[in-house]
Parts: sequence; C-alpha cells; structure tokens
Amino acid sequence: MHDINKGLGAYYKKLGYTVVSAGDSLDQAFAERFYRILARHRYALSNIFGSYALYAVEMGVPFGLYGSPPSYFNVSDENVERGEYKSYQSTEYYKTAVKLFAGLPEEQISKEAHDFVVRYLGITDGISRYEMAKVLYGSFFRWGCDRMLSVLSLRK
Repeated sequence: MHDINKGLGAYYKKLGYTVVSAGDSLDQAFAERFYRILARHRYALSNIFGSYALYAVEMGVPFGLYGSPPSYFNVSDENVERGEYKSYQSTEYYKTAVKLFAGLPEEQISKEAHDFVVRYLGITDGISRYEMAKVLYGSFFRWGCDRMLSVLSLRK
C-alpha cells in the first residue's frame, strides 16, 4: 500500500506486472481483500520475507524472494539497533526463509517450504474440537461453581 501510494508500482506496471494491494493492514476488511487477491494469482513475490509469504504458501500460492531487500533505518525504536536495522537477518527464522524462498517461485511448493510455513503458522499446534469443548465446558463449570460459592458465602 505504501509503495503504491508513493507511485513505486508504476515501474513494475511498465514491465507488464500487475500491481495490487489489499490496502491498509489496519483496516477491518484487509484480511478478506488480501486472501481474495492471493486466490486470483498463481505466484507471489516480494523482496523481503513477511507474514504474507506464509499466508500465500499456506493457501497453495508459490512464493519467491526476488530483488534486493529494502534498507531499514531506525531513529527511535528502542527495541532494535539504531541506524541501519539488520538484526532480523541473523535470526534462524529469516535465514531459513531466505534459503527456502530465494529466487522466482517454482511451480510446486516444496515439502520443506510447506513444513516451514505450517510450523510458523502453528497450524498443527491446535487442539481437537472435543478437547476444546472439554476446556470450555470445564471452565464454565468451574466459573459456575465459584459463582454459587460466592453467593452462598454472602448469605452467611
């Protein structure tokens, strides 16, 4: 969205690429627009790895890293180094992502890339419907018991 607003999409349009945006990521309809855009395309590209890559691959859209990564310059965020921000590049997550997705995407998503995405999206970390029902009903039961005990203690 920011690159398009700055007019940077024109360069890619001249090269024959379709340039799209789901708009402001803080907008309530962003996720829906994002997935609708992904569903209409065979590939996704970026010059840096982000959550959009995970979502694309999870949806079956091959992703590739192409071009020079952007330079980030930090002037005020106390959570990362000041000046040129590069510390994210040394994380195992980022190194693995670059290795798995470097270059133009292949026709098929590799098993390694798929497994990486599943791991970082936590797709297999959930619990079953039955287990969730036990948690919710158990919690509701304990809440009800606590409520009844507090009412009874007020009567004394």
